[in-house]
Amino acid sequence: MLVMALILLVVYVLYIFMLTKYRASKAAPDYEPPHVEGNKWLEFIWIAIPVVIVAVLSVVTVRTTNAVEKVPAGYEDQKPLVIYASSSNWKWHFSYPEEGIETVNYVNIPTNRPVEFKLYSYGPITSFWVPQLGGQKYAMSDMITKLNLVAEHEGSYVGRTPTSPVKASPIWNLKFWRCHRPNMTSGLKMLRIQLLN
Repeated sequence: MLVMALILLVVYVLYIFMLTKYRASKAAPDYEPPHVEGNKWLEFIWIAIPVVIVAVLSVVTVRTTNAVEKVPAGYEDQKPLVIYASSSNWKWHFSYPEEGIETVNYVNIPTNRPVEFKLYSYGPITSFWVPQLGGQKYAMSDMITKLNLVAEHEGSYVGRTPTSPVKASPIWNLKFWRCHRPNMTSGLKMLRIQLLN
């Protein structure tokens, strides 16, 4: 916050300085100002700094995007549990092809096993995000996106489905907690999506 305020202060000071120094003058219409050469080092610096910043941000973005797309380290040799997660207006549908079951508004995931969510939307774009387990992905219509997650510890995980640009409201609240189901392995996590008004 302080850095942003400092940057804004510098920009505004330079803006006011330029407005006052180079405003229209009362000189004669045929007045021609003296020719002034630019400073090559200053021009190089103010071009090089943004190029370096964009290059660094590009490298960071590509690396983190690839890290989110891959199966988490140490789980590459295990077969992931595939869960189809489909969003529709105000709810999520989860389908487990291996178990032959489907759930609405909750999902069970095992510990220490990779899970591959295949995301799809029957309505507007909706994002799916569990910060403690991995990155955020959008569920879109006419396209299946994949999200790889691993829950290494039993416990509660709080996630969010942030409001997307297309779906301005409402806000969804995702909560993970431990549950036991008789027809699945014990020690699973359950995801329940609740609508916040």
